[in-house]
Amino acid sequence: EPKAHCLNYDYMRPDWVRALDVDGHKNALEKRFKELAERYAAVIPSWEVVNEPFRWYFLEPRLSEFYYADDFIGWSFVKAKQYYPNNRLIINDNYPIEKFYGVRSAYYAAIEKLLDVRGAKLDEIGMQFHCFFRRDEEAQKALTWYNPEYLYTVFDTYARFGKKIQIS
Repeated sequence: EPKAHCLNYDYMRPDWVRALDVDGHKNALEKRFKELAERYAAVIPSWEVVNEPFRWYFLEPRLSEFYYADDFIGWSFVKAKQYYPNNRLIINDNYPIEKFYGVRSAYYAAIEKLLDVRGAKLDEIGMQFHCFFRRDEEAQKALTWYNPEYLYTVFDTYARFGKKIQIS
């Protein structure tokens, strides 16, 4: 089954969007959401609304003002519900595995906040399992990343939201 990846990925956007102010960025994104919905909503059942909202925060010059000035995630999910009311809407990040601090994880807190946003819809929680390690680090990283007990702790924590979890 196809899944769209993704509607709003602040780090990956065209140069012309980088020059827009917050309102201009929102207008461009809304136009994108609408055009993609008109063309593909009926044939692609699942849509990742935002991707890696915490992955690139340390690269500040590459993120838009919208990312910092507004509720980037909440706004995206409200607009996605408007244009994709019959589709599954997904948030996605790789930090749930890599940067897991239980219910104090940034991704967990973002999902909690998103679920309180009036007019937003979240159906599934995506977890990218990026395992790109240098050969000399792989054995050490595997102690966490491939540890079933650790992984179940992560998955069980996010399962508290009552949403399906997608692992990619």
